[in-house]
Amino acid sequence: MAPFSVSAFKSSAFANLLARGLGITARAIWGLVVPALLPIGQFGAYSVAKTEAGVLAQLSLLGSPQVILRKGLQIGGPAWLIVHSVILLSFAWCVGGMVIHNEHRWLLYLLAAAQVLQGIGSAVCRRASRYAVALGGEALFAAVLLIGGMPLASRASVAVPSAFAWFLSLEAIALAGSSALLLWAGSHAAADEPQRKKPAHIAILRESYSIGLLVLMDTILWRRIELFFIIGSHGAAAAGVYALGSHLGGIACLPMTAVLEAWYPALSETWTRTRSRWPQVWGYRKHTFKLVFGLSLALAVPATLVLLHVPLLQQYSPWTIRIVALVVTIVALHFGGLYSSALYATGNQSRLYIPVFSATVMTLAGNSILTSRFGLDGALVTYAVSRGYLAVATVCTARSVVET
Repeated sequence: MAPFSVSAFKSSAFANLLARGLGITARAIWGLVVPALLPIGQFGAYSVAKTEAGVLAQLSLLGSPQVILRKGLQIGGPAWLIVHSVILLSFAWCVGGMVIHNEHRWLLYLLAAAQVLQGIGSAVCRRASRYAVALGGEALFAAVLLIGGMPLASRASVAVPSAFAWFLSLEAIALAGSSALLLWAGSHAAADEPQRKKPAHIAILRESYSIGLLVLMDTILWRRIELFFIIGSHGAAAAGVYALGSHLGGIACLPMTAVLEAWYPALSETWTRTRSRWPQVWGYRKHTFKLVFGLSLALAVPATLVLLHVPLLQQYSPWTIRIVALVVTIVALHFGGLYSSALYATGNQSRLYIPVFSATVMTLAGNSILTSRFGLDGALVTYAVSRGYLAVATVCTARSVVET
């Protein structure tokens, strides 16, 4: 047996697996703690605010993480991409002041800024194979949530009308701490990257904006956009129910998401540098993903039913059927994520423009017509139809590229 090497562990697949596993566990537990502690209406307001912050962050990030993962770090380092994202966030801040009418607007901007830094820092560490740093970042994130969440666990503390803002503040602090560690390590990673010809900054920005427009439409589709229509026409409580179903579906998809994120750099490298190995690598990844997908889908219904009948989440039990239906739909349609990830990793994401744009139009139209009128039922139908169309279109499009 080979002796244990700290330096080898830092860049090993095992460290990457530990980092992703810790991240999944921390987010899954936190995702259950928040709806368990907050009243339904406050959880709805929390979810809407977090969705707004996510959209602001994506407007600022655009395709920067994907560009770093595909092009490497020899593009001037991550610093100028951070500056670019901060400029975009400032612009979004000004525009958001006119369209976001939230009394905790400043908190949304802080959370969005933390998400921007975390997105770039995570991409830098993954590209440089600094998985031990990523593990440390996830551990710091989990520790801050654990320590800061203890005072919030008191039922008396969540009786305040704006208690959900405390949870958002804690998440922003946890993300900021994790981001600082990732970016500190990333500041040294560019120097270790093998020297290659540096693409022009304008070319990098062009690709970032091209990917970013597509990812932004993806964000509109997958960031629970239905919440805005539900809370506007049926109130915060209905939004809280939908948010919990969407949240549980996201938790059920975390293993698949973690696998795809871990594979992204290797898929990109294989397609770019060793194309002859692509069929073998892709076939193995696809087989493994099907196993993870099947396990996630099989556990989705029983796990959701158990969670909805534990004391802390029993307040949502009257909507069990709708929540289970949404969770199963989310998990089932996540199969298309494998093929979407392949298109991004191979640089063929432009082929998704028409499917994603069409699905975005379907989503906005369906929510305007159905969700605004029928609430949760309308949102379920809109989600299943628009995302189902996108999943099928993505699979068909990707197969014509990566399997031929």
